[in-house]
Amino acid sequence: MGKPEVTSPVEKLEERPPLDEEERSEPQQLELQPPAEPEIEVLKPQIQPQPPRQLPKTRSGYLDWVWSLLDSGLSSDDILQLAKSYEFMGYLPAESDEYIHALAVACERARLKGFNKGQMLLSMYKAATISGIEIEAEDVKELVSIVEAKLKTSKIKKRTG
Repeated sequence: MGKPEVTSPVEKLEERPPLDEEERSEPQQLELQPPAEPEIEVLKPQIQPQPPRQLPKTRSGYLDWVWSLLDSGLSSDDILQLAKSYEFMGYLPAESDEYIHALAVACERARLKGFNKGQMLLSMYKAATISGIEIEAEDVKELVSIVEAKLKTSKIKKRTG
């Protein structure tokens, strides 16, 4: 067997044919293409429309209910716990516990300052009128009963006073 022929790198370069004039003057430009970006599918979250909040049959319904619970000796925190429980069980609309609690706190404070339920109802109807919210027939009936009660108490005071 013969000995394999070993060539040095310098010998290999010398064996290479000389470059043309064009190849010497202009460096070769390789066309580089950016790597293909993977296609990303953008998912948009699907937002479910919230059903409108259900109002009680009379707008004063929550105030009547909260006031009766306060009359029974419950605190605003107790009413919050009830509202959360009732909401969980499906007896109150979703997220109603927050505004029922706010109403309970306001009523609790108003009672400490001597307000009665009739005054709170009148305040609520006045806020609705100022806001341009239409007062429904059931609410008008409630207003009439408040006025009648006021008239009775003022007549009694005049007779006894």
